Amino acid sequence: MVNFLTDIGSTPWARVVSEYSDARGHFITGNLNYAESINGNGTDCSTSSCIITDTQIQAILFQEYSQLFPHSCPTTTPYFLFYAGKGYTVDGGGGVYSCVIFCAYHGAIATGNPECPIIIYSVFPYLGTDGPCGVGCGTSNPINNMHSVMSHEIAESITDPEVSFSGVGYGPPLAWYDDIYGEIADICGQVTAQTTARNSKIYTVQKLWSNQKQKCTATPYFDWPHLSPRITPPTCSCKTYIADTTG
Repeated sequence: MVNFLTDIGSTPWARVVSEYSDARGHFITGNLNYAESINGNGTDCSTSSCIITDTQIQAILFQEYSQLFPHSCPTTTPYFLFYAGKGYTVDGGGGVYSCVIFCAYHGAIATGNPECPIIIYSVFPYLGTDGPCGVGCGTSNPINNMHSVMSHEIAESITDPEVSFSGVGYGPPLAWYDDIYGEIADICGQVTAQTTARNSKIYTVQKLWSNQKQKCTATPYFDWPHLSPRITPPTCSCKTYIADTTG
């Protein structure tokens, strides 16, 4: 997962989002910068019946955010990727559970600070074959399935970051969203492709919907060749990761 997060920002797949614009009308660059990994301090689950709720996850992530930025806003919007441990089922609220309803999801947390109002996050259950999500979240091996699921949520977190605050209407703060098919990765659910990073590593990703091409794709309609992602090498392999998005 660390290698994927480090490399994915330099792939053609990451720049599919460059045809979409942000709230200011500026095209999104698709520049994803891996920042750092954080050690998880939760307890391991020895059964398949442990539950962690979205409310608990948000509290964990907000605490991490407050420790990282106690006195000032981050320079870019922080994006946390949370990985539930083996045996855990994620309760998204309202009877929505991982492995039953979803393979992952993304959302946003309000900080209460108007200068840096939101934290973006995604939640991923354990997709190993020896866990409760071992089937149904892809047709390849667990690593490829996880990369596909991660790419799905990363793309939607960039193009529709405030989906948590949307209520029931189809308008702001919803961003790139189809009122029938959903977000740009939902439209292409589990339609995968391979993409090659600048270091020649190949990863399995989920295709994204292109309004310009009118199809699911893993290559951009147009590109930003002058952009190079800023990457901080990871220092450990942990359960929770942070990336940041720039646009």
